[in-house]
Amino acid sequence: MARKFFSEITINPRDEWVFRGNEIHQEEILKYFRANLKEDSDGVYIKNVFGELEENGYIESNGYPLHIVRVSEEGGTLFFSTDADLTLELDDVQLFTDPSENLILQKKDESKIFYRLNSNAGGQLSEWIFENGDCFEIHHHNEKMKILEIQNTKVEIPKQFRNLN
Repeated sequence: MARKFFSEITINPRDEWVFRGNEIHQEEILKYFRANLKEDSDGVYIKNVFGELEENGYIESNGYPLHIVRVSEEGGTLFFSTDADLTLELDDVQLFTDPSENLILQKKDESKIFYRLNSNAGGQLSEWIFENGDCFEIHHHNEKMKILEIQNTKVEIPKQFRNLN
């Protein structure tokens, strides 16, 4: 069983990874964190495995820990490339706008981890975005996907760790 703890890492509203008040700048560390970001019923955590030992370091997020950095079409499918070296297909995601009108994405099998589209990815996706009455949709071939509105993407520290810091 994994050891669970609050990692003392927070994602601030500018999407910066912060540890104990100091922004993390080391790209290799950030790449590792992004690639190992997971979720469960308690919250969002960075999964670390050391041989047979496993630990889940939970984070607090007031921004977006992951980003879509490229949108492309290949073989009739839309792909979203992330800064976690992950490629997602349109059929596996849902798109949203948040109260600040950021275009964000979430994998359909997740409920707490969100990806914000950077400006380049938003521009690349724009050729498939259409206004339909009072909402926006993705139109790709014969498929239409409504871009939903979401009010809260904040991820809090799990309850069992809130009074420890």
